[in-house]
Amino acid sequence: MLAFVAYAALFFYSIQSMNRGIFLLTLPLPLAIAFIVTASVTFGVSFELTLERSRLKRATAGMTGSAATFAVGVTVASCTCSAPLVASLLYFIGLNTLEVSGVLVFLDDFQTPIVLILMATNLILCLFLGRRLVS
Repeated sequence: MLAFVAYAALFFYSIQSMNRGIFLLTLPLPLAIAFIVTASVTFGVSFELTLERSRLKRATAGMTGSAATFAVGVTVASCTCSAPLVASLLYFIGLNTLEVSGVLVFLDDFQTPIVLILMATNLILCLFLGRRLVS
């Protein structure tokens, strides 16, 4: 429950700070809440594994996976407002202006499927870690 509150606060704070103080969510709210729930459950299961010293390596991978999918999800959920950040990163990688605009349009058009894929990744990771927790 604590992980959900922390992830929700971080999610809403990140989107609000990227929009200069205004909370504009471009995803449907139930999808955003489901995304936060899956990330926090994965983190919670990983945290339970860290309490058992013998499974610390797998738990660290779960926490890293949860945080990584959450960070990508927040960036995708606020893509229109974090476009300068994403564009700067893409320019640094070596893309030109047309390719960067194409990536930004792609992220905007396929925002919901990308978040659904991230949710599925979290659920698969949670099931894998949960199986390790039970055994």
